[in-house]
Amino acid sequence: MRPSTWTLLGGGVLLVLGLAAWVPVEWAALAVRLGGTLASWGVFSLPALVTACGAGVVLASALPRGRARGRRKDRTEARAQARPLRWWIVVLVALGILAATGLALLWLMGLAGQARPQDVPKARIEAVRTAMTLGAGLVGMSVLVLTGRKQWLAERTQRHTETDAAEQRVTELYTAAAQQLASENAPVRMAGLYALSRLGQNNPGHRQTIVNLFCAYLRMPYTPPDVEEGSSQQDRRVPRRGLRRPDRGRRESSPLATLLTLAPTLTATNSQLADDDYRRQELQVRLTAQGLLNRHLRPELDESGRATNKEFWADMDLDLEGATLYRWDMRDCRVRHVNFTRAEFHSSARFDGAGFHSSAWFAGAGFHDSAWFAGAGFHGPAWFDGAGFHGPAWFAGAGFHGLAWFDGAGFHERTHFGRAWLRLDHEASIVSSPPPGWVIRERDPGDGREGRWGELVPAEDAAQEATAPDAEPTDPDVDT
Repeated sequence: MRPSTWTLLGGGVLLVLGLAAWVPVEWAALAVRLGGTLASWGVFSLPALVTACGAGVVLASALPRGRARGRRKDRTEARAQARPLRWWIVVLVALGILAATGLALLWLMGLAGQARPQDVPKARIEAVRTAMTLGAGLVGMSVLVLTGRKQWLAERTQRHTETDAAEQRVTELYTAAAQQLASENAPVRMAGLYALSRLGQNNPGHRQTIVNLFCAYLRMPYTPPDVEEGSSQQDRRVPRRGLRRPDRGRRESSPLATLLTLAPTLTATNSQLADDDYRRQELQVRLTAQGLLNRHLRPELDESGRATNKEFWADMDLDLEGATLYRWDMRDCRVRHVNFTRAEFHSSARFDGAGFHSSAWFAGAGFHDSAWFAGAGFHGPAWFDGAGFHGPAWFAGAGFHGLAWFDGAGFHERTHFGRAWLRLDHEASIVSSPPPGWVIRERDPGDGREGRWGELVPAEDAAQEATAPDAEPTDPDVDT
């Protein structure tokens, strides 16, 4: 039972004991007589005890089943409906009170008949008074229970009213902010983004939905002002090698339909403004969305590893498939799942020290400037197949705890994988694929990590090590 149930039961027992203390009856003598009466009825005989034990076993086995059956019911429906007070319960309680009062009266009258003849009238009056006191006490307890139930129902109704009002308010704010994103004025769209950010900060249950809306806005077709039209939306064929594409539909929520419905308005707005002016204004809006999004994903850990950023939203998923991102800064952020499939990164893309606690998809992504993944931690599979790095790529110190797939990736400028480590003993049917020009050599990181690890080294250095007399053999289970 819950603590509140035990508290109510204890209060009822204390109330009964308190009422019994006021009754002018010798309870010790009554207990002795009651025990003798029960013994004369055979209650304490062996057959009666065996019957009582059997009934106890049946009840003990039936109660857990009833509780398990009740737990299988939908908790939401159980809380949404309050069971009405059945009329037969009221009748049973009234009959029980009358029966208890009548039995007490009969028993006390019998005891009064055993008194001395001159004390019998007085004893009978005391018996009636005691029985009436017992009945009044039982009625008072019933009234107390009904009053408590009435108060509980009133408080429950008040809580539901407040919850409904809060949900309605959140829905109104969410809809108003989403409509602001379709405004033709860039400052109004920025105000909508800030309103959504504040809404998510005050309502943790809606944070993922708001993150989905931010991502949906950034997925809208867009070309930065310093990029030629059409160059940022190249249709790459991503080699999947039989791998399952990330399910975009499962991370989008139904409220995103609001923004998708407003997309024609955004398109009409584009034609009303000069193209360059619109691009510059829209770029500021997108930078605001990116800044708010990344601020909520950066925990700012202290020395003990605890988040100090009060605006940090934990366990968020990002779906930016095909998005056009400009000066993307995700340094030291923590996310659960990310999908940057075929995304276009213009200017520098910063992922330094970022933590990806589930899968990270960069398949077919285009990095048109420097890409920084130094010190990033990939705790799930990382897919970079078909990605194009048109600027310097830094993966120094990155840790790949799961699969790392670089099949078909193109590196057109300097690439740094120094001190980048891949775990080799993960359970998978597909082994990690290193980037072109690099191989995996099994080595001990030396920092106490569990499992088998391999370091990414240039193919030329690996060839020189292989020709050395005491060269360490390459792990045959690693696909190079």
